[in-house]
Amino acid sequence: MNRIMNRIMNIKYLLLVLGLISSLSLAQQLSYPLPRDARDNVLYFGVGNPFAFTLTATSDAYDTAVRYEVPTSGLNAKRVFRHLYILNPSATRTAFVCFGDATGCMVDSFIVRPGYGLVFEPLLFGSLHNTGYVYVRLDAAGSQVLDLSIW
Repeated sequence: MNRIMNRIMNIKYLLLVLGLISSLSLAQQLSYPLPRDARDNVLYFGVGNPFAFTLTATSDAYDTAVRYEVPTSGLNAKRVFRHLYILNPSATRTAFVCFGDATGCMVDSFIVRPGYGLVFEPLLFGSLHNTGYVYVRLDAAGSQVLDLSIW
């Protein structure tokens, strides 16, 4: 009788261990790769230092003269940027932001209303995604300085 009870307990423990191990394999997983540094280490809790810049939009169309190239050298060589901050201090002008390549971009990614500062996350942009440039345009021709930051 003791032998049977020991076997039953061993089977219970075995089933418990198998249940725990199999539940870990079914845990939620990301459908996109995590960002990596230049040494190909995964950046679990951060993506590096931020970069701040200003762009002066002067047109109602995206122009290759008004863009910012995300950093791609040193520790940022394989970096994927995931956050964008935009401040539009104008009281009347609406700004539009687009991610693109060296030749330009066409589709609006974000609209920033007059007087707003917005933070967008999580995004995936940078040279690895063929979107290594940030472009800005206005709702109508004119001039407006926009403050941006990426990290």
